[in-house]
Amino acid sequence: MESVAAARRALPPGGPVTQDYVFQGAGARGEPAEVRLSELFTPGHDTLAIYHYMFPRDPDDDRPGPASGESASLPLGAGPCPSCTALLDQLDGAVEHVSPHVDFAVVAKAPLPRLLTFAAERGWRRLRLLSCADTTFGSDYHAETPEGRPSPMLNVFRRDDDGGIRHFWGSELYYEPTEPGQDPRQVGTIEPVWNIFDLTPHGRGTDWDEQLAYEDMRVVSVGREISAPAAQIFELIADPSQQPRWDGNDNLAQAQPGQRVRAVGDVFAMTLTKNGAIRENHVVEFDEGHRIAWRPAEPGRTPPGHLWRWELEQIDSTSTRVTHTYDWTELTDEGRYRRAKATTPEKLRASLDRLAALAER
Repeated sequence: MESVAAARRALPPGGPVTQDYVFQGAGARGEPAEVRLSELFTPGHDTLAIYHYMFPRDPDDDRPGPASGESASLPLGAGPCPSCTALLDQLDGAVEHVSPHVDFAVVAKAPLPRLLTFAAERGWRRLRLLSCADTTFGSDYHAETPEGRPSPMLNVFRRDDDGGIRHFWGSELYYEPTEPGQDPRQVGTIEPVWNIFDLTPHGRGTDWDEQLAYEDMRVVSVGREISAPAAQIFELIADPSQQPRWDGNDNLAQAQPGQRVRAVGDVFAMTLTKNGAIRENHVVEFDEGHRIAWRPAEPGRTPPGHLWRWELEQIDSTSTRVTHTYDWTELTDEGRYRRAKATTPEKLRASLDRLAALAER
């Protein structure tokens, strides 16, 4: 692998980029804004990687589309590619470590609102997402076949000292025939899922493929931008007496004042709407203004394992990215599985939207 990487680094300068493509991206407050290719290079960086997301997907891809959220209403052919989505799930975490050295962006032909809606449903927080719907970028850099079918291309560009931009490398191995019994491997070396499989006795196998969701998906997460400071939003979450005001499950009736959470280990009591039952919520994660998570339990009992989490990322002085997660990967009480499965992204989004309405007043 190192010899291949060394050969790649030694490639001669690629062809110059002859136009400064204009993409559609989200502005500072989430509004649509034009973004030029040259503007994707941040100060001090001379390298830019762009992944072409197959959204819409290949017309022959019949894997299930999104099962919930606004994106579930899209026709199958207009929806996102499950394999591309799986890759971006993984890169959303990696890009934080990549960005100090290399700029990274994702482009798709889908309209920007559709792209951002699905990203929020997926819980992506770090990827820079752009629509190239009104450009020839995809066809110019082999992310579309001559017939207009999308291709999952990864292209790398280099900016010269004089400001000119050149193409450095592209994952054109995608267009080469695969070896018998092998998957296409044009970007497989950067995808942790396939690399982990390659380390195991059974390898990648032949009876599995990436999906948008799997049976018993036990982590549900949604996110959105709220036009309010993080401290103001956090106060509505960390004060249990405020939680019934934004609860999208309509499950919380009331909590006594004076239980404001301050640290891991705090426990707050909440009365539920069903039969007036009481739940003690054990705080297991806490970072003032940034993160809070708790595990519910019946009074005096050990929490059965499910967890509610809120994460806040200040964008500027007046806006915050908020992510809400329900995680039942450690839930041991099978009697609670049915209700856990019923906690859908729509219910989490309802809480998030109600929280936004309160914070933005």
